[in-house]
Amino acid sequence: MDSGGAAPSLPLNFLCALTADSDVDDPPSRMAAEQAQSMADGRERRELLEALLRGPYRDSAPSWLLEAAIDSDLARKPPQSDPLYGPSMDLALSALSHPSCTPKMRRASLRRGTAVQLGRLGSRQASDMLADAVAETLPERGPRQQSMTVDLLDTPTDAQLVLRNHRLHSTVMTAAVELLPPTPFSTKRTTRTRRLGWRGRKPPSGPGVPCGSRS
Repeated sequence: MDSGGAAPSLPLNFLCALTADSDVDDPPSRMAAEQAQSMADGRERRELLEALLRGPYRDSAPSWLLEAAIDSDLARKPPQSDPLYGPSMDLALSALSHPSCTPKMRRASLRRGTAVQLGRLGSRQASDMLADAVAETLPERGPRQQSMTVDLLDTPTDAQLVLRNHRLHSTVMTAAVELLPPTPFSTKRTTRTRRLGWRGRKPPSGPGVPCGSRS
């Protein structure tokens, strides 16, 4: 078999279908695993990795499979037109919630992710273990409860970016809310115009909870 990242020797849909009801040691599963390891990263490889995680390796998976799934999603970039938009993280979510994913791998992977990616990974579909890990990672990424200034509208905190995601796991939502600025901050240089400008400015558009304060 060519190990230079060539296309799979069997049609992708056919191979994925074969693995759906196969055990780890069955020929279709072994063939799919070998091809996944030899393929270049891309949509087809992602589909094959997902089929393996949801099929023969759903209960126990080798580290290479988990790492490949996680790395593939972490490497995906948001569109230039909307840099705060995060592509789907379903593949990494499956790997990081997998029973074979160790706490060390989970923590290291989350520390590599962006705030937007953490929000995707902290969805309601996340396992409780993954949600707890995301919640523990958030405070490590910046000062706790930064003062609220108008600058946060243009440069939101990681907690604000996480809260823009719909349907967050309750553990992740609680952790992110705890990190929000409690009240607007004013300095001696703050003028009445600046304060009015804060009230009048609209937060960046996007799903989820916009930046704001806790009561």
